Amino acid sequence: MKKTKKQSVESTETISNFSQVFNSMEDELLVEMAFYYPQQLRDLCIFLTLDQQLALEEQQHNLQYKD
Repeated sequence: MKKTKKQSVESTETISNFSQVFNSMEDELLVEMAFYYPQQLRDLCIFLTLDQQLALEEQQHNLQYKD
């Protein structure tokens, strides 16, 4: 069997936060994750929550030091 080299895929758009990735996921994929991989979906949701908290804190920090 011939081994092929993996080609690097370059992203064409910039992702500013994890929420964009999560929101772009198909509902069927999330249902499948919940059914077959509940721990990974839980971890994904925790990561999403942390990402949103960091974004909120960054926004508050920027507003506080803007003046």
